Amino acid sequence: MSEPPSYNLLDQPWILAVDLDGREQALSLLQVVDGAPRLRRLAGELPTQDVAILRLILAVLHRALQVTGDEEQVRETWGQWWEAGALPAEHVVGYLETFRDKFDLLSTSQPFFQVADLHTASGKTSGLGKVIADLPAGHKFFTNRAGYGAESLSLAEAARWLVHCQAFDPSGIKTGAVGDPRVKGGRGYPIGTGWTGNLGVVVVEGANLAQALLLNLVLARPSPEDDLPPWEVGEWTAAPTDQVAPRGPAQAMTWQQRRVRLFPRDGRIRDVLISNGDQIRVRNQHHVETMTGWRRSAAQEKKHGEPQTYMPREHASDRAVWRGLQSLVAAPPVARGARDGEQALEAENLHWVASLRTAGLLPRELPVTIHAVGAVYGTQSAFIETLISDRIAFRAEVLSDAALQDAAVRAATVAEAGARTLGRLGQDLAVAEGRDGVPDRDRGTEHGLQMLDPRFRGWVRDLSGAQMAPQEEAWRQLVREQILQLGDEMYAAASPAAIRGRVRADRNGRPQRVDAALAHLWFTRKLRIDIPLVTDDLQADRTESDQADATTEKEHSDE
Repeated sequence: MSEPPSYNLLDQPWILAVDLDGREQALSLLQVVDGAPRLRRLAGELPTQDVAILRLILAVLHRALQVTGDEEQVRETWGQWWEAGALPAEHVVGYLETFRDKFDLLSTSQPFFQVADLHTASGKTSGLGKVIADLPAGHKFFTNRAGYGAESLSLAEAARWLVHCQAFDPSGIKTGAVGDPRVKGGRGYPIGTGWTGNLGVVVVEGANLAQALLLNLVLARPSPEDDLPPWEVGEWTAAPTDQVAPRGPAQAMTWQQRRVRLFPRDGRIRDVLISNGDQIRVRNQHHVETMTGWRRSAAQEKKHGEPQTYMPREHASDRAVWRGLQSLVAAPPVARGARDGEQALEAENLHWVASLRTAGLLPRELPVTIHAVGAVYGTQSAFIETLISDRIAFRAEVLSDAALQDAAVRAATVAEAGARTLGRLGQDLAVAEGRDGVPDRDRGTEHGLQMLDPRFRGWVRDLSGAQMAPQEEAWRQLVREQILQLGDEMYAAASPAAIRGRVRADRNGRPQRVDAALAHLWFTRKLRIDIPLVTDDLQADRTESDQADATTEKEHSDE
């Protein structure tokens, strides 16, 4: 009698990664743990898939590497791992082997991240389109996946999308499973997206995957005894548990928002059933969730009658991550507690890295990258509309130095001010032609931001405490020169109608002439005011001195 099929994620190659030489590999979970120093990063189908798998590995580490002692002892242990350049793989492997059977994707009793006998009264399933996030519903012509690739999945693909589903699955009506008391008329009504879909995920990346795992392994918030990830729990059923909040970081990173069952046939996954799982209370999870910033919500405080309510801070889909540095790196840290009046809290993994730097465990010049990842959902969060993935790199000292953080925020503000001034020039030139000019303003602003984007990333990457003042001045000079050049190009391309200009009523109703030359004059004057330089002050001093000398000379000649 043949053995039932098995596909154990500890041994089978299902995680996609890129090594230090740029080669893509498919690896098992044990291979990733052992080979993390030789891997650059995870490289799955989507950035959200990589985040979901990274969080799965971090949950394993939180449970496998229980560090005891005071804060200094915990950091010292972490520092030993960092100095070795690798995870303590023997401890992690030993832990995983303890739960080996729970990592079998095809187990007939306790399959990984699934419910073995999940079924519906009608026998209906959900269809693979519900689990494959890069197969948009109703838009089959806007994907590279078609035919056989949309009708079935390899076991490795299915494992990746299963982890992604638990993290980012959209909300909306789900197929109602037998055994779920919430089902009405065969339907499971919306309980929200997967937990990670609520977050503006912040990942701290280093030179390789081992560094990334260590940098995001926040040991200041250890996993408590009852912080049980799915593989440490007994058999799962269709019914929800009585939990509404994770008890620690491991549960937060593997929260079972869905009940899922994969249907294999002939060595491939042919169908899937996705039903509602455990609904999570989104608010005030900043004590267990380490990979997102938080914002205070007055509306939620009023709704729930709570004195302080914090909601996960999502990333803005319409702007680069550097334009939101104020909320990313300059907010008070979660680890200090949510104090009265704080409107934003820093992601705890960023504060953890800052504390390691302050303790001398990380060199100040260590290059680190913040990777911002998130999903933007459509109407009623029923589908994923777009994904966010953006990186910004700088020295580790920026995370631990408030002065450098302020300098970075000021530099971003300078860039935005310059771009807005360029946009205003576009609007004034359009007005000189007789048009409204608002679309021209928006295009001009966006053009300025696009041109400054790579320059800001390069500037902030090299920002250091030793050179902060001259670096800031150099940045203001660069922005002013770049925006002035773009403005000159815009002025040179002005139409004959804009050059002739027109008379319009100003905000006080008085007639005002607007033409290309005046628009350019206003632009250069505004740019000088918005982005002042030290050399402007020196020039002003020289001008005043020259005027004084001229007055004295005239007085002498009059005498």
